Amino acid sequence: MPNVRRRIARILVGLVAGLPLLAAGAPAVAAPPPTQPAASDAGSRAAPLRRFAPAVWLAKHESFRPMSAHRFIQASKLRWSHDSGCADDTIDPTPSAGRMSGRTGRVYRHRGKGTWYHGCEHGGRFYKSTEWTPPRRGSVADKNEGFFLDLPDGRHHGGGIGSPAYVQRVGRHGRTLLYWFAYGWNQATAGANHEGDWERIAVRRGSGGRPLKVTFWRHKGPCYLPWRRVYRDHGHPVVFSAKETHASYARAGKHKVVLNDLPDWTDHTSRGRLWKTWQHLAHVKRQTWWGYGGAWGETGVYGATSGPGGPSPARPSPWSGIFTNDRC
Repeated sequence: MPNVRRRIARILVGLVAGLPLLAAGAPAVAAPPPTQPAASDAGSRAAPLRRFAPAVWLAKHESFRPMSAHRFIQASKLRWSHDSGCADDTIDPTPSAGRMSGRTGRVYRHRGKGTWYHGCEHGGRFYKSTEWTPPRRGSVADKNEGFFLDLPDGRHHGGGIGSPAYVQRVGRHGRTLLYWFAYGWNQATAGANHEGDWERIAVRRGSGGRPLKVTFWRHKGPCYLPWRRVYRDHGHPVVFSAKETHASYARAGKHKVVLNDLPDWTDHTSRGRLWKTWQHLAHVKRQTWWGYGGAWGETGVYGATSGPGGPSPARPSPWSGIFTNDRC
């Protein structure tokens, strides 16, 4: 019996001693890796959409902060801008994002008007809200007419750094990542201020998914910097948003803007509040408003004072400027 007890004791000791090894060592069958990284992981293994989402420095004392596109719609009226002295029409005082984009199976439709001396009667074909119709900004409806979202003046200041940024894959194999930022107002200079503002940057990646360049949209047009020249915050490209105009720059400081037919002005960028866009990132093509082709903001006297078009499958030349060869 003593021998039996000793054998049992040795077996038990061996089992207990082996427990730490089982806990620390590899199991007999390795656990499968997660199929998708956690959404909040911004490290080197994070999903590329979040890993390369920019760290956006809003300027100090920024008055017109980022805002949600959904809140923009909820606060607005959907209207149609008429040309030639004819009054605008309100299409829907409480527009449906799904109907604006056609996702509900229904879509907003409207016709243009003749000139005021012909009585401003509606005529011609019906245009859909899914067509590219930003008034005075290349609308397919006689260039100067079209759908627009009329945001109340009191909502121009937007939300803040808790607002979503929007991302979409573009280019060959979807390697390039385009990030969109929405604002309620652009305050630049006389003749260039407008309601609604969509800004963007693009992270251009190579065949292995490695970032190669970043395209920044300024008022003078897009330009790029090689990835090695881009400031980074824990791997995220750093963008400086110009005070109240929201143009995207790679550096803080003063940036002279000279455009034809407009007074010159200077964009100011600085480190105010940091918008960590990867914490509030949304896929643009999954938004209920994706498909809307009208303007985001009221119609001005001409294009530079009118609301712009936003992300949309109806957008003409959707890749324009992304792959620019102009260096910043």
